[in-house]
Amino acid sequence: MGARKRPWDKRKGESDRAYDAFSMYLETNDRSYQKVGDLLSKSRQQISNWARKFDWTARAAAYDSSVVEALRKDKIKRIKKIAGKMDTVGNLMVDSAIEYFEKHGVSRCSCRSATEMADVGSRLVIQAIELESGEENAADKTLTINIVSAGEGDDK
Repeated sequence: MGARKRPWDKRKGESDRAYDAFSMYLETNDRSYQKVGDLLSKSRQQISNWARKFDWTARAAAYDSSVVEALRKDKIKRIKKIAGKMDTVGNLMVDSAIEYFEKHGVSRCSCRSATEMADVGSRLVIQAIELESGEENAADKTLTINIVSAGEGDDK
């Protein structure tokens, strides 16, 4: 069995020159037959003939779709990676707050930093869950937690 051909791969009967022209067409910003012809010192007519014969428009659309899909998969992979880190940090912050309350008791008036740490940690965990579950627009939410403020008011 041979490897499965992708739509933008060289086609049967397509010359090396025609395929090189198509490859250049894929890489040009404006995808202009004229520009490809100029770059290869070929007439626009020759480029148009190849484009029509070898279905450049559909092949280029398939190529573009594959690029977009690859970018989407990479984005999901990166989101899941950062979500895992957020979950870890959030849980550590919540655990630290719990340890503080167990050590000092909740009736102590100066436990602002532990309370803020628990709040920040829980929001990180929630956002991590949203990111990992693919909740709509979760990846576009801005995390506006000021972690530095959680350290203010620490008991000395």
